[in-house]
Amino acid sequence: MTSTYSTSKRLVLCIDHDDVILRYEKALLERSGYAVLTAASAQQWLRLVTMCKCDVVLLDYEIPG
Repeated sequence: MTSTYSTSKRLVLCIDHDDVILRYEKALLERSGYAVLTAASAQQWLRLVTMCKCDVVLLDYEIPG
């Protein structure tokens, strides 16, 4: 992945340890016209949030790690 995520769409980062929830959120948001990144662990989202300029972050407060 590059250090920036260039798109004309608003970028949403979804963070959840449940893969089913991540797939649902991604599908729903993409259908609504958003670009979506997902992370299933604390390590993944920390890396993504430092690499990408996200407009919105949706997160699971109970994510392990």
